[in-house]
Amino acid sequence: MLFIFKTSIRKKIIDLIKGVFQGVFSIFKSKDKLKFIGHTLFIWLMYIIMFSVCFFALDSTKTLGIDAMLAGFVAGTIGMVVVQGGIGVYPAFVGLIITIYLVPESSGLSISPEALALGWIIWTSQTVMMIILGLISLIINGKNVKLINE
Repeated sequence: MLFIFKTSIRKKIIDLIKGVFQGVFSIFKSKDKLKFIGHTLFIWLMYIIMFSVCFFALDSTKTLGIDAMLAGFVAGTIGMVVVQGGIGVYPAFVGLIITIYLVPESSGLSISPEALALGWIIWTSQTVMMIILGLISLIINGKNVKLINE
């Protein structure tokens, strides 16, 4: 399939694929492979737990199964990839997928208000958490830098 592209585009795609593989295999070259993999799994587990807490907190979505929750999680993850930070896209993608589970007869083009609200709640809580924890880490690191330099 790559033969149909211009040479410059084909080279960029091949370089991108090589870069992804180099990044993945660089894990095995690091000193603390298990720590890195463990922290990565922990971070993803915490994202799933945060999503599930919001998911099961709403009356309209708490009766849906884990399949609906994981489908919404995956859709939100794709929304984060499509637009940096996921602003607007994350709630819309989560809302679209959750609407399929909430309203099975929906056309797929409309979003249930409850599903959209779920997307906004999750996106807002994650964004606020990242801002607060980021500011706390800046303060902590700022104090550590002063102590080291003194």
